[in-house]
Amino acid sequence: MKVLYRNNIVQRMGGEFGFDFLVVTYCENILDDESLDHFYGNFDLNTLTCLQKELLLITFLEPYQETEPRKKRVSFRNDMMGLDRSIFPILEEHFVAALDDCFVTGLDYELCKAYFAELRPVFKECTTVSKYRSNIVERMGGEATFDLLVVSYCERLKGDIKLHRFFESYNLHNMTHLQKDLILMVLLQPSAENNVESIERRVTSKYSPMFALGLNEHHFEMMERHFSAALFECLSRPVVIQICLKLFSNLISFFEEHALSSVEFDDDDDDDDDADDEVEDDDDYDEVEDGDDKEDETLIVSTRSLQIGSKASRISYNEGVQSHIAKRISQALDASDRTEQTEQNESLESKGVRSSEFESERISSRATPEKNAKGRQNFEFISPLASENKTKRRTTIGFSTSSLVTPKKLNGKPKMAFGWRSPAFKRMKRSAMAQ
Repeated sequence: MKVLYRNNIVQRMGGEFGFDFLVVTYCENILDDESLDHFYGNFDLNTLTCLQKELLLITFLEPYQETEPRKKRVSFRNDMMGLDRSIFPILEEHFVAALDDCFVTGLDYELCKAYFAELRPVFKECTTVSKYRSNIVERMGGEATFDLLVVSYCERLKGDIKLHRFFESYNLHNMTHLQKDLILMVLLQPSAENNVESIERRVTSKYSPMFALGLNEHHFEMMERHFSAALFECLSRPVVIQICLKLFSNLISFFEEHALSSVEFDDDDDDDDDADDEVEDDDDYDEVEDGDDKEDETLIVSTRSLQIGSKASRISYNEGVQSHIAKRISQALDASDRTEQTEQNESLESKGVRSSEFESERISSRATPEKNAKGRQNFEFISPLASENKTKRRTTIGFSTSSLVTPKKLNGKPKMAFGWRSPAFKRMKRSAMAQ
């Protein structure tokens, strides 16, 4: 007997091969979901593919294609496995993800989603209503996954330096209980059994010291970022992560309300203190008012005198520094002259020339500029400090070279007047050797 599908949906997605590929992808998504391990953890891929294909054929086949016997078998199996309608949204999400993975688009995509939605009556009604909104804890994997999420979130809060002063008195164990109560305020269903009001009172009493220290909605934004990072670390399904973030963001009203009340309370105390200070200031104002003008005038005069005195002291200090530098430079030049003269005298005495004759010639060359121009090399030193003061300090350092290097003609031949080749030097050398 030929199998007929509704609206030829299987033929439109590629035939039996395309439909089988869709079912296998759907089953792989189920096996990757840790929250469904309690129901499908013992199934391998082939067995789970057969079970889920039979489930899909209930609505994909034409109504007269023996769907009722198949529907009864699937319902009985679901009852035995403990599957109810709280699990159906999870399976629906995995099926939609499989359609995206298999590139089913357009009208075929909408038809497949509508056919799967018709499978809801196959799952029995929930015998126990979940105490969490949107079955969020069950969808994330149960209480164990939720506890892991809270611990990861608390570790991030403890590591934040900006939030350290609010939670420094809590260890990780106490911090976990505190943050878990805070999160349960928005995750639990508002019913009498869950006793959300008592949890809110307990959280308010624990957070009141933190609000007194300045905890506000800006710090809540930091906490929300840490919670988001913990969600992406512990959970894998984007839909569950978005639901958790949406529920957690509802806590902003709690922070705004209590942070505002603490600020108003502090403002009232500050206003009372300001009022007392104003009364005391009014009593003393009349007594001090007359003396304020005189003190202001005295303060102005003393300030101007200090400014003038500081300027004069700076000028005198600069002049003293300049004179000291000039004195040191002159001393250095004199010492240089004395050292040079001593060296020249020693060298001349070793050569047999009297120092008095050389000194007289040196002094005469200093006194007469004409001789300097002919036979003396002059070196002029101008002090930088003197140049700044528009005066030049001239120091002439030099020696006469007329008797040493000036060539003269003796017997028609150029001879050195004095030197190691001159006759006088040779005679002096012979006499020294004879001695």
